[in-house]
Amino acid sequence: SGTAVSGATWSSSDPAIVALSADDPPVLTAASAGTVTIAAVKDGLTATATVSVLAVPRLPDGTSTWTLAPLPASTT
Repeated sequence: SGTAVSGATWSSSDPAIVALSADDPPVLTAASAGTVTIAAVKDGLTATATVSVLAVPRLPDGTSTWTLAPLPASTT
């Protein structure tokens, strides 16, 4: 897991694929399929990450995209 970094300058190599919000740190929004590099620059240091967006059919609103089997009831 990572730590949120505020006060950095963020960029997307292609905002038509992944757009960044004005929040600090930004929220990434997938706009179309493809691969982009997200960069953050702070205090002279640069970090990058490659993000791939896959083209999949849109799920109806309210559809769960993952499930977790129920845990057995605990007994005391």
